[in-house]
Amino acid sequence: MTSMGFCFSASVHPMRVPFAGRAGSGCMGLVLFGIYLVCMLPATAIAQAYPCPQGPGPGEQQIGMSGGTHGIAAVPMCVDAGPRHGGQVAYPTGPAPVHTAHWVFAVGTTADGQSAYVLAADPVFAEDAEALLFRRCDAAGVRGCSIVRRFESGVFAVAQAADGGYVHGVYPYPQLTSEIRHRKKAGKQAGRAIVEACAQQTGGPCKLKEIRPSNEWSGYDR
Repeated sequence: MTSMGFCFSASVHPMRVPFAGRAGSGCMGLVLFGIYLVCMLPATAIAQAYPCPQGPGPGEQQIGMSGGTHGIAAVPMCVDAGPRHGGQVAYPTGPAPVHTAHWVFAVGTTADGQSAYVLAADPVFAEDAEALLFRRCDAAGVRGCSIVRRFESGVFAVAQAADGGYVHGVYPYPQLTSEIRHRKKAGKQAGRAIVEACAQQTGGPCKLKEIRPSNEWSGYDR
């Protein structure tokens, strides 16, 4: 079930720069490689590029190889991949996003002709969520399952009208761990809103059937 978070990444494609010259000109290869870095890398990477003979360590990213030739071995070149603290990588301390999933909601009927609904979710693939939904329909004995809603974030709420039909909707829901204290209130608001919407649309009393935040997919993924 998407959320806003912070992500820092770098994607400089490593390239090897061939250099041909006379014996003893290996140092010139390193110089030209440095010029290449100046031309090709972002300014932030240029300022921090340095040899890392043992390969990238914690908080480092390899961006290429030095131009080794004529007896001078090529050496990995690295840049800082993020801020450090105490010799270790210090990851951003902002709000952490809550993992969400791909959800599908379908309605159908039971063997005795009663209305029924089925929910299914997959944390990775939307098509897998749909395939799982129909398996869950079969397992629950719900016939003629028809997908009527897909969602990936928010809180899903469904109410049942007096005639057995369903009214459903997706409402705002705090998706960040820093907003956990607001989730219970958001769920209650979604429940009240869907019951009111159901009553307005059907002209009769409605019953709240389920409130399901998009990040609470465990149990609906199998």
